[in-house]
Parts: sequence; structure tokens; C-alpha cells
Amino acid sequence: MYPNRQETLQISWVLRVGAAMEFIGHGALGINRVAAWSAYFGVVGISKEMSLHLMPLVGAFDVAMALTVLFYPMRGVILYMAAWGLWTALLRPLSGESAWEAVERAGNFGALLALLLVAKGGGKSWLRFSPVDG
Repeated sequence: MYPNRQETLQISWVLRVGAAMEFIGHGALGINRVAAWSAYFGVVGISKEMSLHLMPLVGAFDVAMALTVLFYPMRGVILYMAAWGLWTALLRPLSGESAWEAVERAGNFGALLALLLVAKGGGKSWLRFSPVDG
């Protein structure tokens, strides 16, 4: 049985709050410059010094995306967040950590992919307000 409109709205809120919490948490850590994350920037050739300058910007952008998905869940933003969550999970093994580190972080993108399905938007614009609220 498929969820009705009210159940879909409840599911979307659970996913939106979860995604926002994850991005706010990681954003706050980025703003505070977690030195260990420099290795992840190194995967794409960014030096440790430069990564420490970039982390607050990336962190602030993560917080902005979290607030966007919470209050104005556009499909394009949800897709971006899912892709970013997948990329940051894959950075762990790419930087020499265990592949299990990426598996452990499946929630960083999995919930957003589920939200993308809920917010399908009738196939319309990726920048349109999601119908999960309307």
C-alpha cells in the first residue's frame, strides 16, 4: 500500500530534518576546521594549509544547504546534497581509509536519495518548491 498525502508529508519531514541535522553537524565541524579532514581535500590536490582556509566556507555552505532543504526543499538542492554526501563518503577510502568508512556513511546520501523520491515534483523544474509540502 502506498502512503497517502499526509503520510508522505510526515515521511518528507523526517527525511528533511535528518538531512538538515547531518549537514548542520558536518557544517559546524567544517567551520571549526577539523584538521583530520585535510586528507580528504588532499585527494583532489588541495594542500593542508589551503584546506584549513576552505573548510569554514564549505561548512557554511553545508549549513546553508541544510536550512534550504528544511524550509524550501528544491529537488536540485536535494540532488546536490545527495551527491555531496556520496562524494564525502567516498573520500574516506580514496584517502587511504577503509572502504567500510564509506559504507558507514551511507546515511549521508541515502536519506537524501529517499527524500528525492518523495519530492519527485511531478517531473517539473529542479528549482521548484517540492510538492511534499503543497
